[in-house]
Amino acid sequence: MSISGDEYDGFLNFGDCLSPKTELLIIKNYAPLSCFGKMGIRGDFNLISRSNVCILQYLKVLPRSLYKEAGGEDWTDELAESIGECISFIDLHLLVPKKKKTYMKEIRFFAERHNVSELDLKLVTFISHAMHIKYYQLVHGRDRQVGRDTKVLTVVAASKPAHDSFFGHRDEFGNDIVNNEARLPHGEDVATRRLARYPDEKLEEISNRLLRVFTAVSEVVPAFVVPSPEDGSLIAQRFSGRISMTEDEKLAQLESIRESCRKGGQKSAKMLEDAADLVLQLMADEVCKSFKEALELIEFFFSLEHRNRWEGTQMAKIAGAFVTEQQKEGKCMTTEDALEAITNEFGEKGKSYANAWEGTQMAKIAGAFVTEQQKKGKCMTTEDALEAITNEFGEKGKSYANAWETGDALSKFADKVKALRSNNSALTRIKAAQQVAAKEGTEKK
Repeated sequence: MSISGDEYDGFLNFGDCLSPKTELLIIKNYAPLSCFGKMGIRGDFNLISRSNVCILQYLKVLPRSLYKEAGGEDWTDELAESIGECISFIDLHLLVPKKKKTYMKEIRFFAERHNVSELDLKLVTFISHAMHIKYYQLVHGRDRQVGRDTKVLTVVAASKPAHDSFFGHRDEFGNDIVNNEARLPHGEDVATRRLARYPDEKLEEISNRLLRVFTAVSEVVPAFVVPSPEDGSLIAQRFSGRISMTEDEKLAQLESIRESCRKGGQKSAKMLEDAADLVLQLMADEVCKSFKEALELIEFFFSLEHRNRWEGTQMAKIAGAFVTEQQKEGKCMTTEDALEAITNEFGEKGKSYANAWEGTQMAKIAGAFVTEQQKKGKCMTTEDALEAITNEFGEKGKSYANAWETGDALSKFADKVKALRSNNSALTRIKAAQQVAAKEGTEKK
């Protein structure tokens, strides 16, 4: 499905191909732009990257947590690979959108341009879902038994839009064809502690459902042990912060971020985004107690260059605060004066602070230019904006473009920090309410 010169050529994602090893089919919403161009993994027309941090939650982080909870010992790459072979992913939407905020608008535009309906596009995924179920029956036979029950493919949606499209408002249900486990949280909710928003009864439901879907995998991977149904699991309660995560769970989460980031490219803005995501996770886990520790961990998990990129953003903030104070006194009113004052103020690192601050000013100027262009219907993609900035600002065009792209990454990080603080505030209120309830219960006794 392509038109000559189509701007979405190569952006169709058909998900994981059929596999005789699949025991768990996970339906998600859509593949992000970061997955574009990564064909050839589990299918020539599959753009679901298995190094994406949201996918890694279901491939490695959550299975590892259940394994350790059941008393499993060393978690190995071989075990993770065996588990991953049993899990397949498909997306509700075929199109890889260029922007997260406008993905439905892009899907509608794509459908109209190709003279199909949105429902037609979804139908392809419904057919793929049915093919996975039918293929499972063909491979294993209708009479495959586990105990006295017929073994069927387990299916779950790890996305609200996917769940609503496939199952409506139905809870889990099973029959002799398929075991539908309804909905689990998006991998991003697991990675960023958004599970803190869920009430206790919902977390209990999620823990039970995670245990059931991964039990289906453990039945064909003998080395993968999970808690018994009788023992149950508190996995969602740990990842929400209701009870403390284990040190191994924290390490698994950090490793998933490292794996996702290392495969994401080495552009300046990407390095900053990777470092920011790591710092965000450290903040969520309260692992990092100082700026120095954050820098050391960034260097450990990524590289010295990642560390330098992140340190530069902090220098820019400090230098910016200094310039603001100076301007209140009527000083540093020009860029040149501000650069000179910063250089003199911060000693041997003065030049570094000045360069970092100058980058933020370039980002602001380039950002204003992009905003004006977008009002005219131009610069609607990151690539177009970078090209336009480079052309607009002459010999310093590349510097302005890099500064703007870095500023965009910082803006995204700031949004994530706001969400994290909101989650932590919600968690604080929940814990306070629990303490009050516990105190009242004690007093009644």
